Amino acid sequence: MKNAILACHNPIQTHWQLGQTATGGSNLTLIGWQISPIPVDSGMPEAVAQILTRAMISAAQVVFPSSDVKGDIPTDWETVGDDLVCALKEESLIKRALNSLSNAPSTIVLLSTRKPEVVIRLFDDAAYPWWMQGQIALLTAPERATPKINRQILLALFEGDWTRQALQLQSVGIQCVLRPGVDGSVAGFLFLTDAFRTTFLKALEEESHAAEFDWSLLSETGFASSLADNPR
Repeated sequence: MKNAILACHNPIQTHWQLGQTATGGSNLTLIGWQISPIPVDSGMPEAVAQILTRAMISAAQVVFPSSDVKGDIPTDWETVGDDLVCALKEESLIKRALNSLSNAPSTIVLLSTRKPEVVIRLFDDAAYPWWMQGQIALLTAPERATPKINRQILLALFEGDWTRQALQLQSVGIQCVLRPGVDGSVAGFLFLTDAFRTTFLKALEEESHAAEFDWSLLSETGFASSLADNPR
C-alpha cells in the first residue's frame, strides 16, 4: 500500500469527534492518512506532520498554544527571535470556576510563526497533546500575524460547538482553525473563507506529491473506508 493523504469535505458523522460540524458559512474538511508501516505509537506520524506543516506555512502564519516558550510573556504580542508570542491569562478565579474547561492552564502562551521546525512542534507538545485532542492551530494571513484573540473564545474551540465559535475569529484575520479528531487520527480544518480553502488544499496536494504520497479527495464513506484499511 502506498502512503497517501486523504481529504473529505463537510463530514457529518459524529464518530470523528469534531463536535457540531454543520455550521452555516463555514467549510470543514477532514484530512486523514494511510502510511506504511503503521505507526505503533499514538499521535501524528512524522511524515504526515511534515506535509501538513509545509502546506500550512506555504499559505499562512500559524498560531498555536505552546509550552516551549518560557518566562514572563506579555499579554500583547512580542517578538522572540523570528517568532511572535503572547500570553492569554486568567482574569479571575471566579471566571476560572465558571469555565467549563477549568483544567486549562492559568496562562496560555500563543506562538505565531512560519518556521517549519517550530510549527511541527504543535503536533507533539506534552502540555497540548494532539492525540488527546488537546491542541488547536489558527491559520492567518502572514500580514496579520498578531491577531487579537480572546482567551474565552480560544478555550471554546476545544468544545462541542467550536465551529460556531470559530466564526467570531474571522474578524481578526483568522482564515482557518485546525483541530484534531478522534484519537488524533484525523485532522479537521475549518475554513472560514472559500478562497483560503482552495489555496490551502492546493498546497496540501502539492506537498503530498512532493513527499511521494498519493492525494485523494473522497466522499465521507470512501474516506472512512480508506482509513479502515489502514487501522492504527
